[in-house]
Amino acid sequence: MQNSMLSYIDSNIITASNYAGDLVEQKRFEESKALLRTTLPVARRLLGENNELVLKIRWTYAKTLYEDD
Repeated sequence: MQNSMLSYIDSNIITASNYAGDLVEQKRFEESKALLRTTLPVARRLLGENNELVLKIRWTYAKTLYEDD
């Protein structure tokens, strides 16, 4: 994949991750979970399992699940 395309993809994944984090802060857990369930597989496939951004998304998802109790 070209660098500009990866940069565009990274930017969109970062935006989705940040938005999901904002949703958690607003206690909108169902929306955050739905967004992360669609974003995480794409990020894992495109960036790799151990990519820092993928790990951040996984952390946000775990936080969402924990705080939704």
